[in-house]
Amino acid sequence: MKPLTNIINEKKSTYNPNLSSLIVFIIICTTLIGFSLYWNINRLHDEKIDDALTEAKANWNKDQAFRIWATKHGGVYVKPDDRTPPNTFLKHIPNRDIVTTEGIKLTLMNPAYMMRQMIEEYEEDYGIKGSITGKITLNPINHADEWESQALDRFKTGESEVYEESTINGEPYLRYMKPMVMEEGCIKCHGHLGFKVGDIRGGVSVSIKLKPYLNLINTSIRSITIDHIVVLMVFYIGIFSYSRVDKKRYIAQKAYEKNRIQYEINLEKKVKSRTLELKNKERESNEITRKLEEIMNNAADGIITSDERGVIISFNRAAENMFGYSSEETIGRSLNILLPDSSKNTHDSYINKYLHTGISTIIGSSRVLEAKRKNAECFPINIAISEIKINEKRIFTAIFHDITKQKQNEIELIQAKNDAENANKVKTDFISAMSHDLRTPLNAVLGFCQLLATNQEEPLTENQKDNVKEIMDGGNHLLHLINDILDLAKIEAGKISLNTESINVYSIIDECITLVKTLTNEKNIIIKNHLKISNNYFVRADNTRLKQILLNLLSNAIKYNNDNGSIDINLTEISNNYLKICIIDNGTGIPENKQHQVFNPFTRFHSSAQHIEGTGIGLTVSKQLIEAMNGNINFKSKLNQGSSFCIELPKADKTKITKHSEINNTTNSKLHPENTSTLLYVEDNPQSLKLMEKLVTSLTYIKMISATNAEEGVKIATDKQPDIIIMDINLPGISGIDALKLLKQNNKTKNIPVIALSAAATQRDINQGMESGFCCYLTKPVNVEEITIELNSILNRSRKIS
Repeated sequence: MKPLTNIINEKKSTYNPNLSSLIVFIIICTTLIGFSLYWNINRLHDEKIDDALTEAKANWNKDQAFRIWATKHGGVYVKPDDRTPPNTFLKHIPNRDIVTTEGIKLTLMNPAYMMRQMIEEYEEDYGIKGSITGKITLNPINHADEWESQALDRFKTGESEVYEESTINGEPYLRYMKPMVMEEGCIKCHGHLGFKVGDIRGGVSVSIKLKPYLNLINTSIRSITIDHIVVLMVFYIGIFSYSRVDKKRYIAQKAYEKNRIQYEINLEKKVKSRTLELKNKERESNEITRKLEEIMNNAADGIITSDERGVIISFNRAAENMFGYSSEETIGRSLNILLPDSSKNTHDSYINKYLHTGISTIIGSSRVLEAKRKNAECFPINIAISEIKINEKRIFTAIFHDITKQKQNEIELIQAKNDAENANKVKTDFISAMSHDLRTPLNAVLGFCQLLATNQEEPLTENQKDNVKEIMDGGNHLLHLINDILDLAKIEAGKISLNTESINVYSIIDECITLVKTLTNEKNIIIKNHLKISNNYFVRADNTRLKQILLNLLSNAIKYNNDNGSIDINLTEISNNYLKICIIDNGTGIPENKQHQVFNPFTRFHSSAQHIEGTGIGLTVSKQLIEAMNGNINFKSKLNQGSSFCIELPKADKTKITKHSEINNTTNSKLHPENTSTLLYVEDNPQSLKLMEKLVTSLTYIKMISATNAEEGVKIATDKQPDIIIMDINLPGISGIDALKLLKQNNKTKNIPVIALSAAATQRDINQGMESGFCCYLTKPVNVEEITIELNSILNRSRKIS
């Protein structure tokens, strides 16, 4: 019998009839009949061998079924007798021999032992041989013979079955064998032989007697031979036609047989493939389900699924911890058990509206709502609900987390913000009050110093001039400190106002160099400005604040420089449309362990710094100002080698330069009125009043009258109608601003120009004063030259108008 694969590859037989002559025709016909006879004999042989193979497979399957059954049950216990003595090859197995509670002795028949006995009895009854064999066996009688050994070797190459016509003891047999694979149930008896699960430990063979089949073949051959002789005689004349029909039949039969076998093979492959695919899908599905359950139960957020009626389907572990219910207590119940009474109807109406109209209020979005625990405690949750359809059924999934702590943090954050804002307001108010209270005595100190220094009638000696200068320097230093502290407070409070514009870098640096020239001359320091007037570089910044920053950096570079030192000013373009301005000195530098404190307020690093004037907050203010203008400041420094401070600012278009009003050069012109002007000064501080009296004394064309409160000032203004009024803001009773309103309401006084002169010096104070109607707002301490210019300017304008 040829293997199935060989049958598939077998070549088709062809006929080549020759009709040229009768002899050839007869020879062909005879040959065809002879071939037909030969073919039919072979076909009979193959068919009978196929029948024998089918019988062998059926017996093998029967033996295998018994063996598998015994393997699953670990063998069977039977009463031992002469035919079934205890198996000496199972001595290593515990409980091979047992005694029942009734005292009956039993011995274990392992699957191989049982099969061997059954096969022997089957051979005695039906003549069919069988064996469980191998190269390594418990029982030597099961050792493979030569043919079985060859079959076992073929199994190792991947063949799944072996069959062959052979002889046993001189009689013809069909031998059929398949491998026996090691299973878990085999370990008990055969594990000690070295086999592992999955190993081929032997084979199961079946041998079918061929003599009955051969007898049938011989009988059929005789019958076929007679038939062919008859056919040869009957159809000899029409052999040619018959041969054609036979050829077609033959070819069709072969094709059909081949197609049938191929179809069966393909079908078997598809069944196996489909079975494996389904098993894999089932395994994957089970694994996905298991992982999803693990994910849900280990999720930090609560996850609940429900149907369209609001009945809970699943309830994960986080939800159990959050609500205090177990999943068994919630599954199958309404979601309303998790909601406070006030929210149940609202939730139901949301769902009903969505189911009937498709309009979503809560589906597909995140929201905050109140939930209720098992102990009736209500708490806030953030929840997101989504919808999926499974088999046309709607499933809603809610993912949520407890935001109780978040809500508490929000409340605490708001409270902390309010506290910080209140504290900042208190600090700002304190600094503003401190500024006011310090400026008032400074007004007297600096004002009288200016009068002493400018008194031409009683000039000071050189020694007195030096003393006055020291007082002036000290007062100005204190004033500078007050201004810096005010700036710092405004920046920290976010109330700093900036007027950004396009600024020519060369011009502003050149202006700052001029302003610090006195300082450089004192220490013989050279400033090297590497910018040229032809370099048209512009930055976008607040002009006043940028000048303040540059002056601070230049003054630091001078103060902490060595005598006869130098300062370099460079400008470079950097990639992101920024310009970098660097001020580099070769002075004392900053210790490396102190450099992280450079921008902290009130920080000074050198032991010699106590002899150098400074507020200690200039760099702090500069850093915050530069960052408020979308810039950056950084530095490098080495002790005893110098420092490099660089600021980076966004470039600006030079075509958008803002033109500033130039100072009117005529404002310094002296007033030469035909008549003396009257000045009313409303001030409650005696020193400030006395200072103004001294100042006006030098102005022979001005006569001063005064009032110590706003009410008195308004009355005097109404009665005397002075040419100009100087008004303090913080007065006892009504304020200077309220007094100004009264003056503006009175036809007699509404056109009198009023100058504000106050220790309230914040930008907010100045803006408020100018909005109230003051013609100008001057701050204490008074600058004698500045107030003289303002008085002259206002009185000149008033004269021209009149």
